Amino acid sequence: MHRPGTGAVAPMNPEPKWPAEYVAALQEAGAQEKTIPICLPWV
Repeated sequence: MHRPGTGAVAPMNPEPKWPAEYVAALQEAGAQEKTIPICLPWV
């Protein structure tokens, strides 16, 4: 059941820096290059 006013959304960041750091962490952990783009939407 939806309760109005219970959710919050972070403001949009026009210059996000997280993808590069996340990709680097995945590469360091041994993720395959072809699977990294699939992991990004999950985050």
